[in-house]
Amino acid sequence: MAEASLPRARPLSAHPVTYQGRRMVALHDRLGLLQGQPALAQEAYLVLVLLDGRRSLEMVMADWSRITGRPSDRAQMEGLIHEFDRLLLLESPGFETALASARERFEALDHRPACQAGVSYPARANELRGLLNRFLAQAGERAGPETGPGHNLSGLVVPHIDLERGGAVYGTAFRSLPEGLSQDRLVVLLGTAHAPTMEKFALCDKDFVTPLGRARADGPLSARLLKLQGGRFGRDGMAHLGEHSLEFGLLFLQYLVGPGLRILPLLCGGLPAASEGLASPGYDRGEEELLGLLGEVVREEEALVVMGADLAHVGPQFGHLEPVGQAELKLNAEADRALLTKAVQRDAEGFFRAVAGERDQRNICGLAPILAGLRILPPGPGRILDYGQWLDEKGQGGVTFAALAFDRS
Repeated sequence: MAEASLPRARPLSAHPVTYQGRRMVALHDRLGLLQGQPALAQEAYLVLVLLDGRRSLEMVMADWSRITGRPSDRAQMEGLIHEFDRLLLLESPGFETALASARERFEALDHRPACQAGVSYPARANELRGLLNRFLAQAGERAGPETGPGHNLSGLVVPHIDLERGGAVYGTAFRSLPEGLSQDRLVVLLGTAHAPTMEKFALCDKDFVTPLGRARADGPLSARLLKLQGGRFGRDGMAHLGEHSLEFGLLFLQYLVGPGLRILPLLCGGLPAASEGLASPGYDRGEEELLGLLGEVVREEEALVVMGADLAHVGPQFGHLEPVGQAELKLNAEADRALLTKAVQRDAEGFFRAVAGERDQRNICGLAPILAGLRILPPGPGRILDYGQWLDEKGQGGVTFAALAFDRS
């Protein structure tokens, strides 16, 4: 009788670290269920990778031995998998119980707390204002003919990379905000959902609280969206809890517009059709209905659409075999320029096809929010404001990002 399949490993962010001279893999959970940031030895991490929901224990042991060239011990392997389960690394009944409890706690909150305060930026308001002002000043030093305040601005593409790595490009993007923008003007926030979601769009109807204040979620508009398709676009609200792709841009908006600005925050889930090389993102009827309603809202409210979106993610840290250097980033800059040209031309289909034509080999993690933004923005010209790159000093990873602006005709 064949052995039963083992539980599947949960999707978690992983990156290499060195601890006491030993190479390890640190894990991060955007749902916030893990205690701290556990790190696994590379041999143990390989076991986690092999847990795909289809392999039995015997198959995991055989594949582990084949890859490492070492014999595996059944008792040790069983103990390791049991520990993975205890740590909530597996899609198991224990994880489902913990997830349900976490969802209840999130739903009981009257706001979405900042997840990066004191981690990626200062938790003290005065220090944070100083940091944001520094980035805006850096942007002023590199200002070009396309930058500066836009009087009919309808949309922005901004990075969502760590502030210290992308600060100047953030600054360039937000220096294009019109002067005197009211806190009551609706801002539709579209960001990348880095954690897996059940739906392609995840709405959060809670206020967002940061060290700068409390940004107001538009309750009536949220309710309209939550009525669609039996509430399916509210199923993944908890994905916002540990997600940074809206939070970083929101800080600049609060600093420049006002801490209590009116927002409609949505995360955009993955588009597997791109990695499969398909010609369409595959939005279903309900998703098309959501985009149609968002487009109506943006036009009626003259809303500002802000897309928190990075571009390429290359190197071993992001699943590639070879280290990345300046030559690779130069090639990525050329590919990014072609991609961004499609975006500022408002060519949503061409933008998607450009990524799908590469089968998303460069991991364009801003694909989903940019595509959604292009679908809901009103007609008008677009501008490339700025472009930036980050390279890990050991060549383990490289990230590219940009600032784009869109104006109403």
